[in-house]
Amino acid sequence: MKNIDIKNKLRYFLILLVFGLYLSGCNSDDDNDDDPITTCDTFLACNDGTTWKFVETEDGIEFQFYIQLIDNKNNPFQTWFSFTGLDCGYDYFGDQSPQFELIENSKNILVIKVIWPEDDGFETWTITKQGETLKVVSVYYQEEQVILFNLTSENMDSFAICDE
Repeated sequence: MKNIDIKNKLRYFLILLVFGLYLSGCNSDDDNDDDPITTCDTFLACNDGTTWKFVETEDGIEFQFYIQLIDNKNNPFQTWFSFTGLDCGYDYFGDQSPQFELIENSKNILVIKVIWPEDDGFETWTITKQGETLKVVSVYYQEEQVILFNLTSENMDSFAICDE
């Protein structure tokens, strides 16, 4: 009788052990393949569609500049700007934007060579995201400028765009 009791306990133990191992293999921290944040592998893919705003006031004139990131290596931005005194609302760079050459587009950093059509020179933008801040380090010749954009939920489609 003792042999049967030991066999039953051993079975229960093995069942519990297998069940315990099975449950420990399920982890709520596992990557979810449906989550675009975990499946993206480039800066542009991870931030596609996000819109960022920079505001600066100088001599009583407020300047607003918007960037919307697009997962497109040939044209990774849509840009708008406005300033106090611009009667028509916002201006949209659209097709007049400079040419872009991607130097690096890894998950945490975007480095772009910006070639302005009317200028023989170029500048390099190094873009990183720090929480809800987009840090853009622009180097033109040897002059470096840092611009911090804040994440915004403003709807760019609702902007009154200036006519050309």
